[in-house]
Amino acid sequence: KTPPWQLRPRARRRCEDCAGDVPKLSQAGIAAWYRGDKWGRLSAAMPVSRLQFRILGPLAVRIDGTAVSIGGPKQRALLALLLLSANRVVSRDRLIGELFVEQGVNSADHALRNHVSRLRKVLSPAGGGGEPRIVARSPGYLLRVSPGELDLEAFEQARVARRDAVY
Repeated sequence: KTPPWQLRPRARRRCEDCAGDVPKLSQAGIAAWYRGDKWGRLSAAMPVSRLQFRILGPLAVRIDGTAVSIGGPKQRALLALLLLSANRVVSRDRLIGELFVEQGVNSADHALRNHVSRLRKVLSPAGGGGEPRIVARSPGYLLRVSPGELDLEAFEQARVARRDAVY
């Protein structure tokens, strides 16, 4: 497979009718195309799926309106703990203390890493190849939640708006 910039001039084809519609690739974009990345730098323009977290009522995660299976009870509890502290670091000690009190320290640490890994896989389709939702930050883990994705946040905003309207 020959990259476009190495083609001989007569082998290059131009499309005069569609030249305005075709985006120009930078050298890095062409290199990404050559490496087999079909979209190269243009992938950022693709739509990102919409993620919703519901913790008021039964715990639920929806991607583009479709319910997603979160996993077993420990994984669901881990997600709930991370959502209650959305966009803030939750320490490993707190997570282990809440989820794995009956296990030894080494076993609990290993189990926590496994559950975080599984939860990352559940949430990965929503990331669209961007940064992961769950990030390891000292001294624990942080769940990235964008504005409008968490129902608790919407509830708090509505409560504040009603309180301000009354007073």
